[in-house]
Amino acid sequence: MRWDFWQRAQAFLRPGTRVLFLGPKGKDPRFPLAPEDGPFDLVLCYHAPFDLAQVYSLLKPGGFFLTQQTGGSDAQAARLGLAPDYNLENQKPLFLQAGFRVVYANQDYMDTEDGLCHCFILTAGKKGGRPC
Repeated sequence: MRWDFWQRAQAFLRPGTRVLFLGPKGKDPRFPLAPEDGPFDLVLCYHAPFDLAQVYSLLKPGGFFLTQQTGGSDAQAARLGLAPDYNLENQKPLFLQAGFRVVYANQDYMDTEDGLCHCFILTAGKKGGRPC
C-alpha cells in the first residue's frame, strides 16, 4: 500500500489523547490505548466494521476517525461479505453526509499471487472544537 496505517495513527498521538480502537481481536495496535468511555480524541478502525453515526457520536468536536478497509474488489471480498461497490468513491460521500470533513483519502490495488488486493484509507475530522 502507498501508506502505513499505524504510522498515520501514531502521528495523532499526544500525551492525554483518548483513543478507541476498533479492529480484529488479537490485533496488536502497537501503541497505548485509553479504553474508557467516550468522548474520544481519536477512533481507529483497522479492517473491521463500524457504524459511522456511532463513531461520530463517540468523538470529541475536533476529534478524528482513521479507518483502513478491505475494498469490494479484493480477492477476499465475497468471503468477507463485502459488496463489489465498497470502495473509497462510495464511502467518502457518506462521511461528508455524516458531518465529517475528510482530510485524507486514498485507495490502492495490487496484484498478488492470491488475487487482487484492494484497500482504502480515510481520515476524517469531526467538525467543531479544537483538533486533538
